[in-house]
Amino acid sequence: MTSFGAPSRGSLLAVLAVLTLAPPLGAQSHSESRLVFTVFGGVTHHGQLWSIPRQPLSVVFLPQEFDTLRLRRRITTGPTVGVTATLFRSSNWGIQAEAAYLGIRLDDTCDLLFAHTDVQNRAEQLCNDVSQQIRIASTTTFMVGGVRRFFSRASASPYVRVAAGLAVRASSVVAVSGRYTWVTSTGTLTTSHRPVIEDRHELRLGPTAGAGAGVVFALSPAYRVRLEVRDLVLSLDRPVGPADELLAVETESTLRHFPSLVMGVDIVLEQRRGRRY
Repeated sequence: MTSFGAPSRGSLLAVLAVLTLAPPLGAQSHSESRLVFTVFGGVTHHGQLWSIPRQPLSVVFLPQEFDTLRLRRRITTGPTVGVTATLFRSSNWGIQAEAAYLGIRLDDTCDLLFAHTDVQNRAEQLCNDVSQQIRIASTTTFMVGGVRRFFSRASASPYVRVAAGLAVRASSVVAVSGRYTWVTSTGTLTTSHRPVIEDRHELRLGPTAGAGAGVVFALSPAYRVRLEVRDLVLSLDRPVGPADELLAVETESTLRHFPSLVMGVDIVLEQRRGRRY
């Protein structure tokens, strides 16, 4: 599946270089912001997360027999929004505190490799339902860090930043489930929800870190806009093999990069006046 508008690693590095080397514009020395509140939003992207080549699934009417599924999970383009407070203690160096939301969109693919004869095709229905779902693993990050800006009084001021903190994820990136419909012995059409892999510890708390580069454009003394490319590093779980008969699976932690492109609006709460030259 091709994600439209997803920033690639190479394109982010190219934009980063352009933004960092951008010269000051114009002959006007603008006011220099010291305390800034920023609201931002954008898109983020990743790719393949994990796969299980052969996942057994017990047959509903023959519990001791198993169908076989192939499962793959990838992360597609998702939204990110947040707020940042920046305090510059000098013309070029500042400290930041940020809270952000990251919508990790999980796109699953299920292939039915083997199925016992079932006139109601329950395994096939479940597999198709898994493939049609888009899940959101909501993640909130809280970070503090430092920022270095250049040409602080120019119309366009490039900057770089680094930060670290904690990430809280309220949804599992391991659990898999699907639905199917079937007719009971009384002729009633019923929809059932069936888990394939369970994760009993969906709430996760772990470290996170990020870096970014961008440029701030002055609109007025009180308002500015910014364009930034950033990379967020998160620790995510992935299964190391198929789930067992109790639907439990052994997992391991892996570091994943989430490159993103964001745009923000700055509200300047404190500043130093500029001058003409």
